[in-house]
Amino acid sequence: MDKSKTHIRHCLLYEFQRGSSAAAATRNICDAVAKDIVCLNTAKLWFSRFRYGDFSLEDKPKSGRPTSINLDSLKEQIESDPNLTTRNLASTLNCTHGAVRYNFSKLGLVSKLGELVPHELTSIQKKNRVEACQDLLKSHRSFSWLNQIITCDEKWVSYDNSIRKRQWVKRNRKAAPTPKRSLHQKKRMICVWWGVRGVVHWELLLPGVTIDNNVYSAQIRRVAEKLQKMRPGWGIVYYQHDNARPHVHEDVKKEIEKLGWRTVKHPAYSPDLAPSDYYLFLSLTNDLRDRQFEKEEDLKEYLDNFFKCKNREFYRRGIEDLPRRWQVVVDSGGEYVPQH
Repeated sequence: MDKSKTHIRHCLLYEFQRGSSAAAATRNICDAVAKDIVCLNTAKLWFSRFRYGDFSLEDKPKSGRPTSINLDSLKEQIESDPNLTTRNLASTLNCTHGAVRYNFSKLGLVSKLGELVPHELTSIQKKNRVEACQDLLKSHRSFSWLNQIITCDEKWVSYDNSIRKRQWVKRNRKAAPTPKRSLHQKKRMICVWWGVRGVVHWELLLPGVTIDNNVYSAQIRRVAEKLQKMRPGWGIVYYQHDNARPHVHEDVKKEIEKLGWRTVKHPAYSPDLAPSDYYLFLSLTNDLRDRQFEKEEDLKEYLDNFFKCKNREFYRRGIEDLPRRWQVVVDSGGEYVPQH
């Protein structure tokens, strides 16, 4: 026990035996030793013990669970299951919740949410991702062909993109309620084809229309016509799309071969390697926040302005990030590329 505490407790016992009150004892000790060396509540606590005949000056054993903890046991628990909460650990290790939190800081551990990933990849899928990225890195060392890439993808766009916002109100007032968006709200699917020079073609699917091999083949022909008008003599087109069923249909493959395009290898379950998913649509989603559209014409006008307002450098960055992402996949053994 701290010697200064022992001394003060002796002083309190002396004042008690002299017949002083707890308040008088507090004043006398503070005057004689040091200001605020003891507080009135502490004096009352010890005087209460003395009145019951307990003249021991040692602290009584505390009830409840111990505050000490075995660091090795804590590390073993965390390594076996990083998702355990501090309260789970306190119960398992028979210690206080505060002891677990304190020792977490000693071990340099902090609580973090894991990043959401599109899919739980199997070992075979990871292997396929690595092999595809290795092939792309080996066969195209200069990456000048990235200037010839045309990538495509689809995305649902809602007419109502309102979000719940914080409001400034008086303490005793409630904020105005924000209605939930309908599960069956009005939305349209947009299909976009783009490359380093910007958007080549985009269109909204008509209500009730789904993309099958016939629809997709017709779309590819329209994109080819746009390319010829925009840049005659474009050269070889390296075409990148995902492995959705209409995209890999035999009729679609024949259409691409007839146009003389080369398909860029794209492993399954890999939106992190699709520029539209990791770049263009991410920017579009952020820009759509809190926007609302009454008519299809309003939505079309917005989309047209959005694609046109982006400069060429914006589109180039999205495409030229591909080699870095391929290398990350190879280095990580097939894991998803971190979002940040």
